[in-house]
Amino acid sequence: MQVAVIGAGAVGCYYGGLLLKAGHDVTFIGRPVARACGVAIADDLIDHILNIPAIMPNQMSSTAQDLARGKPSEIDFLNGHVVRKGAELGIATPTNQALQIMVKLAERGKEMTNGRAD
Repeated sequence: MQVAVIGAGAVGCYYGGLLLKAGHDVTFIGRPVARACGVAIADDLIDHILNIPAIMPNQMSSTAQDLARGKPSEIDFLNGHVVRKGAELGIATPTNQALQIMVKLAERGKEMTNGRAD
């Protein structure tokens, strides 16, 4: 099975790492943009990320925490940054763009539910 994983975030790398160790073909989407920007990603990053649940078993991503609290997320600074840099470098980032849009829609839905829609 071929799998594409967004960036090097905790959730993406954790599950992507599990799939990789299980023998699946995994591509970490944010890596091409990171490499094009001169950012080195450690070869053992996956091992460190796979250890996160043992260290912090109740950990939630910051985006999930923000959505649960009804607060604006940092999605524009996380996946949105990958989208902007990818566009600048001529690297397509459709998955990051889709995630950015989905989180913005979830935020908007919360605003409408709470009566704060503009």
